[in-house]
Amino acid sequence: EKGKIFSIHSDNPLYFPCDSVGTVGGNDGINVLLTYKNGVLAFKQNEIYAQTLKNGSAINSSSLLADDDSVFYNVDSFTVKKISGDKGSNNKYACLLCGNEAVWLGSDRRVYSLSTSSFEITELSERVDSFLNSLDDNEIKKAFAVQNGNRFLLLIGKKAVIMDFSKGGIKNSAWYLWSFPMSTLLGAVSFAGKLRIFCIGSDGEVFYTAS
Repeated sequence: EKGKIFSIHSDNPLYFPCDSVGTVGGNDGINVLLTYKNGVLAFKQNEIYAQTLKNGSAINSSSLLADDDSVFYNVDSFTVKKISGDKGSNNKYACLLCGNEAVWLGSDRRVYSLSTSSFEITELSERVDSFLNSLDDNEIKKAFAVQNGNRFLLLIGKKAVIMDFSKGGIKNSAWYLWSFPMSTLLGAVSFAGKLRIFCIGSDGEVFYTAS
């Protein structure tokens, strides 16, 4: 449901308490959920919320006439904190956790970081704002983010914005722009330090991978 996050204990067998739910903001939808060490970040169009939960206690299984060793749990309790009322995200594929920092492409076409300990938000993309603002809405909606080591890559159509934080950290990153004029980027995956990009050729039919 819009604005609601449901939770269930991973060991709860065939049991989903309908009232184990936390509500964030109004009735507008949640676009992105990003888990971190202490909870979940919920991104709406122009809002960000941090939600922590406390697992429900075990229920007396004998009262449920359980015929095995299954353990059931009461509903979880939620604590919700509003982090921002003017920044958010509308693209679930352009939001990542880089260490202790959430990094995402905002609804306003800027890249931000959010500390999951202090909840401080920092705008990162000033050096590439002109490029991001030149993109049309369809390109922004199809943007895809992937982390490869100390680099945050934002794949957008035939180009990729690279944020390299290997030397100065996330708040003092170097920025690069890659161009793929003969291909359209669809997504990417990074595993064991190796990056693999998925794309289609200029004919729009042949699928390629690049590494």
